Amino acid sequence: CLEMAPAAGMNDEGCQSAQEGFEVPKRVDSHVSIPKMQEHRLPERILWAVILLTAASVAATNFCIVWSTWYLTNVKIEIAEATLVSSHFAVAAILLALFGAALAAVAVALVVWVSPLCAGGGLPEVKGYLNGSQIPGLFDPKALLVRFFGIIAAVCAGFPIGREGPTICLGCNLGFGAVQLLARSHARRWVNLDMSDSGCLPALMVDEERLVYAKRIGCAMGGAAGIAVIFNAPIGGFLYMLEEVTVGAWAPELTLRAFICTALACLFNRALLNLCGTRVTEFLIFISGDRSTIYWDWQDLPCVVLLAALLGAFSALYTQALAGMWSFRKRLAMAGPLLHCPQSAKFVEGTIYG
Repeated sequence: CLEMAPAAGMNDEGCQSAQEGFEVPKRVDSHVSIPKMQEHRLPERILWAVILLTAASVAATNFCIVWSTWYLTNVKIEIAEATLVSSHFAVAAILLALFGAALAAVAVALVVWVSPLCAGGGLPEVKGYLNGSQIPGLFDPKALLVRFFGIIAAVCAGFPIGREGPTICLGCNLGFGAVQLLARSHARRWVNLDMSDSGCLPALMVDEERLVYAKRIGCAMGGAAGIAVIFNAPIGGFLYMLEEVTVGAWAPELTLRAFICTALACLFNRALLNLCGTRVTEFLIFISGDRSTIYWDWQDLPCVVLLAALLGAFSALYTQALAGMWSFRKRLAMAGPLLHCPQSAKFVEGTIYG
């Protein structure tokens, strides 16, 4: 791929046909040796720099999400408790609802008007990208910021969602950005085009295939680090991303690097949480204390089977209820008044739900 120098009259799209007033070169004389152009691996120092930067940035992002969620949740509860002590129960309930509605409004507004691509968790889009599809806007800085602030506001508002999917997508975004920052210069090379009568013309050659390959590697490592820091499980993060990418699209050299990236991300994340006195098990159901008195016997097996059957039945009912609600919302969205302002309708609906 050749990107002509600005003086050559080329547009910003990269490798395009010649424009008016630009003579097509009869031959190309690079004057540089370009060995192994089909080898898409970057220098080892760049790869390790990408691993370190990805692990550190994913750990820092997860720490900021955990700490912000913990802080806002405590503020919401403290306000409700203080109002409950000094005033009536109804006043505390109203303040709690208004606090949740305000945070819900922030999350919904970011998605509706800033980056609609961030409406979901992001895993289907990431999986599509890693398996060869192009998703416009998936790795824009705007999408990164919307996911970061949106998931904090949505979780604190009380939406029945978690930070797992968005954190994985944030990790993929950060890994993609690390490659973009550190590796792009190594996929470019200036050459001289011999224009015969016009002399030599400088041009920038970009090995786009090599750069895209490196970006997918960085995206996969970032996603693995994202799931690893959520559950403090480096092996689990690596295996999860291997499942998402599918074996056919998994580069052989990615195995060791992805595992090292997840391990470093977990270490960085634990160090940041320990510095602030926050546990890794924050927002997780964690049983502490003496467990020596807890034991199971064969007599408990029928109860476990009955509980599993009831949960399966309620899960089916819950799924049917969700499908019915989605159908109702679709019919409601097709109503006349809502067709004229769909974004405002989504904003109002999301705020009321929060």
